[in-house]
Amino acid sequence: MISFWTRHFILPKGVHHTIQSILTRFLWKGSLAVGGAKVAWVDLCLPKEEGGLGIPNPATWNEAQILSHLWKIVNKDCSSLWVNWIIHSVVKQNSFWLLPIPTNCSWIWRKLLSLRDSAKAHIRFRIRNGASTLLWLDPWYNSTTIATCSTDPIISHLGSSPQALVSDWISHGHWVIPEPVSSQRRSGIRFGNWLATFAYPTVFTSSDVLFWDSVSGHNVTVRLIWDSIRLRGGGVPWWWGSLVFCCLVQTGGPSLPTSFLACL
Repeated sequence: MISFWTRHFILPKGVHHTIQSILTRFLWKGSLAVGGAKVAWVDLCLPKEEGGLGIPNPATWNEAQILSHLWKIVNKDCSSLWVNWIIHSVVKQNSFWLLPIPTNCSWIWRKLLSLRDSAKAHIRFRIRNGASTLLWLDPWYNSTTIATCSTDPIISHLGSSPQALVSDWISHGHWVIPEPVSSQRRSGIRFGNWLATFAYPTVFTSSDVLFWDSVSGHNVTVRLIWDSIRLRGGGVPWWWGSLVFCCLVQTGGPSLPTSFLACL
């Protein structure tokens, strides 16, 4: 039941706190009795090799599930009917990254848009031919957009438009940066600073590719997203001991399997 709701909604913090309390009390007491926790909940949610029990934190797992929807939107994965509708009826020709958060939109849409900054830290654009990436409004270079909005003066400074693509700066496999057509000093300085750090990615004939950290396309799963945003702890020395114990139990004898010894 929890998995269903967290897949479709970002639950309020109060709900997550209640769920956490129920799980904690059940873990230590086997009932709904109050008190008795021996280890902090945040530590229990760490993987076993980091000293926890590997219980996914419901709040973090909820965020990862919503981020998976966001990933499908920016990756234009139209296998989902909802994502297909969002792309063609809501985002349209605009940049998803700079869409304003409406005051009268649904709870899920508002919360999903609020997670864009969190997603930017993990999503990487690999420019190939630049034909599917908005030049000014997508965070395709160093996880930032060149323009701050569709009416940013930096766009008119280059005589361009908000719908311009990265491919507009590519000609016959080479980067061709246009000369400014406006003498706006502030816009010129901003664009000059951006251009000074531009590394001119290698151009290909294939389509642009998006990555979540180092993984692309359908290989990006909820668990992978969760692992990238979860709290991390240090390794614990008893982890290898627990593996040895498990091997002894599974083999039914004191001798370790050859495969395990090979790993050591």
